[in-house]
Amino acid sequence: MIILIAGTSHTGKTLLAQRLLEKYHYPYLSIDHLKMGLIRSGNTDLTPMDDDKLTGYLWPIVREMIKTAIENRQNLVVEGCYIPFDWKKDFSPEYLRHIHYRCLIMTRKYIESHFEDIRSHGSDIEQRLDDSGLDMDELARDNEENLRLCREHGCPFTLLDEVYDIGLEEILLDHSENAEIWDAYWPDGSFAGCDLVRGEPIPDGLYHLVSEILVRHVDGNYLLMQRDPRKPNYGGYFEATAGGSALKGEDALCCAKRELQEETGIGAGTFTNIGRFVSHNTIYEIFLCVTDCEKDSVKLQEGETVSFKWIGEGEFADFVNSAAMIDVQRKRYEPYLKQMGYIR
Repeated sequence: MIILIAGTSHTGKTLLAQRLLEKYHYPYLSIDHLKMGLIRSGNTDLTPMDDDKLTGYLWPIVREMIKTAIENRQNLVVEGCYIPFDWKKDFSPEYLRHIHYRCLIMTRKYIESHFEDIRSHGSDIEQRLDDSGLDMDELARDNEENLRLCREHGCPFTLLDEVYDIGLEEILLDHSENAEIWDAYWPDGSFAGCDLVRGEPIPDGLYHLVSEILVRHVDGNYLLMQRDPRKPNYGGYFEATAGGSALKGEDALCCAKRELQEETGIGAGTFTNIGRFVSHNTIYEIFLCVTDCEKDSVKLQEGETVSFKWIGEGEFADFVNSAAMIDVQRKRYEPYLKQMGYIR
């Protein structure tokens, strides 16, 4: 697991990283140390005062170190203020599922109530050369800006408002290694900035993303997959065609392609979004995949499907209008089915 700890100065990033090291034996990288090493060695003309330029200079290095650690299956904590808020764009879903991000943010109320404590704890882990220039109002503004950027980019954050939560390491490591992690969304499809765990209750007002894929061959036939009879919901039913929850870091299209590959073995096709359906705590994105795959190359997934069949448009229309089609799936596909004239 890679843990990214972001935040402005004096929010306790290094202290949290040190606690993770002591409790979980996760090594950590201070981006500040990397910065000073590169500056002092003459590898850059930038200075410690060039914060905006330093992010662009340091992040590509840190990013590739993170990828290397993931590829080597190593745990690593990375802490510093040089992690851009759009960091996710630099990683594919295969990397993102191993990365846990948290930005530490102090409210203005907390800063004003605990300013002297914040200043006095500034050297708990590292000896600061001079902290006399720390300005309370500037610190509050920096934290408020980080909060705005976290919300804008859907970055998870911990808000320190009343007391400093010394149990933050529990928040960062609250998922088991094998848990399936999802991004949480607001009803409009924007990131909520926190994670959901498969099997755990989804809080009211939050949603997870599911992609469903209807597969049509270039010859006009549709693919139906028969669900394993042992499945608790709609066991033995045929469904059109595949689908599942988006993993942390996946968008709807990436999820659709992965689910289709996993459930049918179909790895190529043209994907078109044909609808969106919101129900309870789930946002469904519906895709049509038109493929020229070999029809007998469809694969079954152990525990999920037991058979498949290709049917022509006429038989598909009969299926859509019968009790054989899963009723809730028909409802989600309804706009496309009506557009194609399949619903009678």
